Amino acid sequence: MSDYKGSRWTMIVILSLCIAICYIFRTSISTTIIEISKEMSINENIQGYILSAFSFGYVAFMLIGGLLVDRFGTNRILTITMIILSLSTILLGFAHYWICILILRFLIGALEAPAFPACAKFVNKNFGTTERGRATSIFDTGSYVGAAICVPIIVFFISKYSWRESQYFFGILGLVWVFLWFLFTKNKEKISDESQKEKGKTRRRSGRTPRYYHRTFHDGRTAFRYIRDGRIQTPPRRGLPQVQVHPGKSRGRGTPCRCICRKDG
Repeated sequence: MSDYKGSRWTMIVILSLCIAICYIFRTSISTTIIEISKEMSINENIQGYILSAFSFGYVAFMLIGGLLVDRFGTNRILTITMIILSLSTILLGFAHYWICILILRFLIGALEAPAFPACAKFVNKNFGTTERGRATSIFDTGSYVGAAICVPIIVFFISKYSWRESQYFFGILGLVWVFLWFLFTKNKEKISDESQKEKGKTRRRSGRTPRYYHRTFHDGRTAFRYIRDGRIQTPPRRGLPQVQVHPGKSRGRGTPCRCICRKDG
C-alpha cells in the first residue's frame, strides 16, 4: 500500500505542474501584449479584445469541460487538451496578424476550462475524505507557481530574443508535461482499484456505523460480521462455512434460517 500512496501523491504533484503550465499559458499574453502592440501597431481597443478573449473562451466552455471530464475521464481529457494547448501556444509565436492571436487566445481559454474539473475528479476518485483537502491544496498551488514564474521567463526571452521565443518555450514545456503524464498513467487501472480500498479505510476511520449481518446456519450456530464495502473484514469462527455476504442476501452451506441487515448509520 505504501507504493500506491507514493504514486497517488506523485500524480497530484504532476497535476500541480499541469495547473502551473496552464496559468503560464493564461498570463503570458499580459506580459507580451506591449511587445505585440509595438510589432503589429494595434491600438488599445484591440489590446482589450485580445486580453479578454481567453476569459470568454474559458467561461463559454467551463460547463462543457466538466461534462467532458465526467464522460471521458481525467486521463484522456488532460492528455488531449494539453497537447492542443501546447500546439496553440507554439502557433502564437508564428502569428503575424492580431486576429490570429485573438482566435488562438479564445481557443486556449476554451481548452483550459476542463483542467480544474479534471484535477478535482482525480482527487475525488483516488483520495478519501480525510485526504482530499491536502490533495486539492497541492494541485491548486500550481496556479500561483505558474503566475509567479511566468513573468521572469518572458522578460528573459524578450531581453535576449523576442516575445515569440517565449511562446515556443512554453508550448514545448506543455508537451514535455504530456509525456510525463503519459509515463505515470500507464498503471491507472491499478491506481483506481487501490484507491477504492484506501477510500474504504478512510470511511472506517471516519467513525461511521458499520453494517452488521446476522447469519444463522442450518446447525444453529450464528456468525456476526462487521461488513464494510460489501466484504467480510474478520475471518469466520472455526467450523463455520466461508461465505461472502452481500446486502440483502445470505449464502453458505445448508439452508439458513434468517439474514438480518442493519444499514449504515
